[in-house]
Order: sequence, then C-alpha cells, then structure tokens
Amino acid sequence: MVPNRLVIFVFFLLLFQYCLSYYFGDIFLSADELVIFLVLPTFLNHVSKNKVLVLVLSYLIFKVILFFFWEQRLQATLIDLYFLLKPLVFFWSVYFLISNLRLVHLENIEKYFRYIFIATTIYGICQFTAYYLFRITLPMQGAKFFQGAESLLEDSFSLTRASSIYGHALWFAYICAFAGIFYMYRRKKIIVLLATIGVLVTFSRWALFILGLGCFAILVYRNKRQAILAMMILVPFMLLYLFVISDKIFSVYNNLWQGYNENSTKIYGMSKALELLSINPLGFGAGSFGTYVSVNSETYKLINFSPTVLTRLAGLKSGIESFTSILAVQLGLDAVIIFFYPYFKKLKWSYSGVYFFLLIIFPIVSIYTPLLLILSAFFIVYIEKRELAELNAV
Repeated sequence: MVPNRLVIFVFFLLLFQYCLSYYFGDIFLSADELVIFLVLPTFLNHVSKNKVLVLVLSYLIFKVILFFFWEQRLQATLIDLYFLLKPLVFFWSVYFLISNLRLVHLENIEKYFRYIFIATTIYGICQFTAYYLFRITLPMQGAKFFQGAESLLEDSFSLTRASSIYGHALWFAYICAFAGIFYMYRRKKIIVLLATIGVLVTFSRWALFILGLGCFAILVYRNKRQAILAMMILVPFMLLYLFVISDKIFSVYNNLWQGYNENSTKIYGMSKALELLSINPLGFGAGSFGTYVSVNSETYKLINFSPTVLTRLAGLKSGIESFTSILAVQLGLDAVIIFFYPYFKKLKWSYSGVYFFLLIIFPIVSIYTPLLLILSAFFIVYIEKRELAELNAV
C-alpha cells in the first residue's frame, strides 16, 4: 500500500470508529490499537535514527519501572504506560510517515480532509440549531448540555453541545480549532468562519482559546507591524469596555463557573493533581492517579480524594481529561519536560512552529484524541513542505 493511501486509510478508519462508537459503545475503540499496529513499523524505523526520541522513551520507561515498586499493580502500570506513550508514538509515527510524501500527494489528501471537515462541521451546526429551535435531537448528537446556561437563558436545558459525528463535543471542538488555524494559514476565510462557529456550538472554552491563540500567532507572523499597531489601538478600547460592563461579566462568569464545577471531574482532578505534586513533584508511578484503572491506588489516600468523584472516575475512559496532569503526577514534572522535548525542539518562528506550540498547550488542558493527532501531524508536515517549496522557489 503506497504511503498516501495508507494515510487516507488510517484517517477514515478512525473517522469510521467515531461513527460506530456512538451506536455500539467501546467495542469499536480497538480501532486506535489497529492504527498503532499499522504505523508502528514506521515509528520503529525512524525512532532508531532519532536520538532525542530514543532518550525520551528510555527515560519514561525507566521511571515507570522505578516507580513500580511503590504501587506494585502490574495491570494498571502496563495500561497507563500504554496510555502515556501512545500519543508520543501516534503523532511521531504519522509525522514520519507523512514526511515521506511529496507535496502533490499532500495537496490531494488535504482535499479529502477539507470536504470531510466542511460536511461534518455543517452537520454539527445543524445539530445545535435543531435542538435549540425545535428540541429535535439529530443522529449522533451528544447528550451533554451547557453547564450554566441558566445564567444566559431562562431554560437551563436549551443549549446542548454539538458533537457532529465525533461522539463527544470536545473532540469536535478541538478538530474545529486546529482546522480553523490551518485554514487561516491557507487564507480560506469561509472555512475559518465555519470552524469558529463549530467551536462556538460546542461551548468549549479551551478550544476557543486554542483557536484564538493560533490564529493570532499566524496573523502576527504574517504581518507583525500591523498586528502590533492593531493591538495598540484595540486593547485600550476593549479594556475600557470590559471595565464598564464588568459587573455583568462577573455575574455570568460566576454562574457558569459554579455550574461547570459542581460535577466536574476534570477541574477537581486537576486541583488534586496540584496537591499531589506539592507533596512529591517527582511522581507516584504509572497507574497511580487520574485514569480509570487507577481508582484502587494508594496515592488517592494521601490527599483525601472524594469517594464520589473516584467512583465516577472508574467509569471514564478519558480519566480526568488532562493528559499533562496525569503524566505529571504519575511520572513527575521532569517527565513532562522530557515528554514534550521533541516538540520543543521543533519550535521556531514559523507557521509550522505555531502548530508545534499548540501541541504543547493542548494536552495541558485536555486528553489527546487520535484523530486530532493525525490531523496535527498532517498539517505540520504540509506547512513544512510548502515553506520548503517556497524557499526553494526564491
């Protein structure tokens, strides 16, 4: 199978998984493992030539073995080791695989991505509109409501978070955010607008932050002088306006924050992660905190973790939904630096550098999703190839 067809196959396999997992549950989550199996040979072939990744993998595995004697829970340790290494293997294997393609192949694959993104985003917007206006739930609509909607509207159940075909509003939101930044680079304003609306109907604050940050970075890189001038003009007026309506903003924010945090495993888990790191910043071992297999860990007893949240955590495949918090508590703050070092090494003042920066920001606030990792790897390689082609053309 030629490389560009393999990339398309992997992408559609994961897309198919999202569709089926909505109807049949976790039985189809094994598609992730199938993709890992497909791309692992590429990863092993390239990682042997990449000293940085070899050192990163060696260090992380060494810390897992070292801390095993603290918990001595073999199954939980192995499951969480896979959980922690999976995004590293996933992203870089796809990155290496796509790097072998010529720009003309990347252009063809981008067309597939673009049409799928447009279609699924429009469908997500339709999901939100149908429920908001007519209380009609379209197929594959997620069941998550917007916490704190009563502070904006009279009916607290009037705003449901769109998920398109992806089974979860967050996955849809992050895909819209990363695609919106990419098409800002491609100067396709209509698709950027569509991506922005897609983020808004998911009510994901983190996705909106990532989209805004990425688009702003691209605008600054594109024309630094004009961006600085615009900021000097707009920021004072914005601050003045915010000061005038500050009472209303704080009232709405407090209601939203309270509604979100009353049942938020994520926020509770992240705050408890900080408590554990203050006790021991070097970590407690794989399988010790934040994931569904860690619920019987002795580590939770060190911080008086809520039994109710712990029971809820046992049924969540995504854990506390903060990859970096889980990594930091399990393997230490040093492991976080080591884990992200291959991404730091790629940072540079360029369009592709913006994406590598966002790949560091994203897991701090959420859990990696395989489809997003594939899209990120593709976008970064695509931008790198175009930058190189433009450089050679000069």
